[in-house]
Amino acid sequence: MQFDRLFCSAVLFALALRISSLLHEGAHALVGWGFNLSMTVSDFTVHARAPAPVAIAMAAAGPLYSLAQGFACAWLLGKLEPEGTLFRLFLVWLSLHGFSAAFGYLLTAFAGGGDVGLICRLLGVGTVLKALLVVLGALGILWTGWLGARLMLPFAEHVAALEAPSARAALLFELAVVPWVVGALMVVAFSWPFQNRFGLLYQLASGAFTIAAYRFARRTAAPSLVQGWHEVQIWPWALATVIVLLVSRLTIGRPQ
Repeated sequence: MQFDRLFCSAVLFALALRISSLLHEGAHALVGWGFNLSMTVSDFTVHARAPAPVAIAMAAAGPLYSLAQGFACAWLLGKLEPEGTLFRLFLVWLSLHGFSAAFGYLLTAFAGGGDVGLICRLLGVGTVLKALLVVLGALGILWTGWLGARLMLPFAEHVAALEAPSARAALLFELAVVPWVVGALMVVAFSWPFQNRFGLLYQLASGAFTIAAYRFARRTAAPSLVQGWHEVQIWPWALATVIVLLVSRLTIGRPQ
């Protein structure tokens, strides 16, 4: 296991997660501002007293933005030079975090809270449709894991290193699973104490799809081309991560 690759991926995981969650909440707030609502904005929630139609629009804005982020970053990855730079890995994490949040919120259909759970409660959605949303969310998380395996396997140093299924799984363990744990703990440490339990759960579960990616890596064929690992200068990314974590904590880490 290469520590530099693991640490780089963990830092980029944390940076992408924090930016993704801030933009997700920003999408909620943008809709609220459009309706001239008085809101309480914190790092993981946006509270506002609003009539049901406006509350539904606000709740839907977050997952829809996250889904758009996932597709946009995946599209941008296809337009870049196929070199294994840290910027490319950063875009991979941004894309995966977008899809993970969009599908993950479908799992809250029965919760009564959370974006999709709130929408279901306000619309009076029945049990059968809620169950279908949960199933769709679970399938979406599995698909995100499958996509994660396909996006991260090319970061191997050479194609021959990916011939064995165990080697592909080891690479995903190093690039995805462990960085999820390390990166999530980094974000939790900067965000503590949380204003609500959902914020803590959201951060800790944000990379659960990496387990699926780890398992899919064994069954996914090795890519015909690899991007290698050509960029290892991590300090600018680490500095950017610390700045984003600190600024977000100081500015909206507490209800205004």
